[in-house]
Amino acid sequence: MKNGRDRNDPGEHDGSLPVLQPFIETHQLRDQPAHPGDESLEDTDSGDTTNFLHTVAEEDPNAHSLIVIRGHQFGKKLDVPKTGEGLVIGRDESCDVVIGSARDGTSRRHARVFFEGEEMMVEDLGSTNGLLVNRLHCRRNGLGPSDLLQVGKTVFKVVGDGYEGHYHDTMYAKAVRDNLTGLLNRTNLNHVLETEVRRAQRYEHPLSVLLLDLDHFKRVNDTYGHLAGDAVLVQASRLLQSCLRKCDSIYRYGGEEFLVMLPETDVEGAEALAERIRVAVAEAKFEYGCHSLDLTISVGVASLQPKLTGQGLIQRADGALYDAKRGGRDLVVVAHQTGTGRTPGPRQV
Repeated sequence: MKNGRDRNDPGEHDGSLPVLQPFIETHQLRDQPAHPGDESLEDTDSGDTTNFLHTVAEEDPNAHSLIVIRGHQFGKKLDVPKTGEGLVIGRDESCDVVIGSARDGTSRRHARVFFEGEEMMVEDLGSTNGLLVNRLHCRRNGLGPSDLLQVGKTVFKVVGDGYEGHYHDTMYAKAVRDNLTGLLNRTNLNHVLETEVRRAQRYEHPLSVLLLDLDHFKRVNDTYGHLAGDAVLVQASRLLQSCLRKCDSIYRYGGEEFLVMLPETDVEGAEALAERIRVAVAEAKFEYGCHSLDLTISVGVASLQPKLTGQGLIQRADGALYDAKRGGRDLVVVAHQTGTGRTPGPRQV
């Protein structure tokens, strides 16, 4: 338990306390609006809806995307760039779309999806097991809306940028984001965690997680009501995000708990960030109506060790968070570097 040092990273902050800013998304869907689809529908009933319908359906009839309909990242929409190499699909970490494993027949660099003029194309990159378009083997083929592309055991559906693409954008965002805070949810975390762990272990890169819990949050709900609690959670989410780099990701883990995933960050850097977050929360004012609330946060820190699984990493952070709560709250505690971490008992709130 210490104040820690600045993270050894070119993307680190200068140590000054963050100011509460409008919600800025990070990681997987960071280019998506907080609630995709909502803004498109504004004011359509106050005028002619015909122009709106044409805008959605005909914005670019030749542009297509891929939707994962079976396999890892189920439901995710992948936009295929119209220039350059396109999207390389395979199990190697250098690929644009990393999927599968050798066990399910996915090669390191399996296939490439790209545009040739106005037509979307797919070509096999010399894979061991080939690829299927609409259940037929091919080496190179054109792709159009509703076509099915299978690489290993992963199946993609081709969609345009009209109604169907808009629908998938909206539904995927609703599936992977928390409705209240807009943060990524545990469903998304379960998809991402093991991939990040495998990447870190394969290349021997550091990976750390923070598990954070707002102290005495129940008192906010009991004293001011659940709407106040919701307002505090939204403001806390924005504050936490303002402390992170773009490559970091933050999840609403449950209730007043948050999880932060820190690629390329060792335990010292993770502890330093955790301490900066702790100070930022302690010095912030959380507003609800005419009330200005003071809060603190407890943080458990854990870094990846050889042969540790993603769930094991979270368990270690959870054990450290339990110790921070038991130690008086408003603390940062680092998990021991050996062992699997404490099995948490009943946690104080």
